[in-house]
Amino acid sequence: MVTWMRIKQQRGLRPLPRKAGRATDRSGAWGRVLLLGICLASGSGCFRQTKMTATIRIPALRSETGAALVLQALAEGMGDEVSVLSVDTTAGKIQVSYDSLRIALRNLQHRIAEAGFDVDDLPANPEARSKLPVDCR
Repeated sequence: MVTWMRIKQQRGLRPLPRKAGRATDRSGAWGRVLLLGICLASGSGCFRQTKMTATIRIPALRSETGAALVLQALAEGMGDEVSVLSVDTTAGKIQVSYDSLRIALRNLQHRIAEAGFDVDDLPANPEARSKLPVDCR
């Protein structure tokens, strides 16, 4: 097996003199440790923020009964991954906070549409809409 030192010896190159108190085989070790530390420290900043806040427009959301049904639909399907920040029955809007790596906004909209409410540009499930109370249709 040919090593780098043998190639140097065959070419007539002499090794560099060693500095006192320093081993030549560990000369790049601190550089590698520093590089590894920088990579590990910057690795935590590579992920974008996953907690998102969105406002969902629900035109039929005009009463507390409707708000309770929407909250129930979100709680049944999504559990702890979604938290409702505010419900505005006068404007027909709900503000939610969710983890975007686990749930997409479209999933939340589909869950509300399956409960019988029109959501943004998504139509409601007709069968579920017929089962809603009159003030929620």
